[in-house]
Amino acid sequence: MGEEKKDRKMNFLDDPVESKSGMYLSLLADEPGEGEAAMVLNSLVDERGKLNEEASDLIKAAAKRDLAEDD
Repeated sequence: MGEEKKDRKMNFLDDPVESKSGMYLSLLADEPGEGEAAMVLNSLVDERGKLNEEASDLIKAAAKRDLAEDD
């Protein structure tokens, strides 16, 4: 299941339309409820640029974590 989630995450992040919508945050969730929280946060944020920047940082951190787990 973890491998499937990892594959889904990578495919989703490669889609610029979906990544701009903020929906990819839900795929970064590791715990139940984190995905829903990410979607609520996305709907409440007025500054989309700031959200995208923070989400980009989260994506980079998740990628580093995945690489570290592979080692």
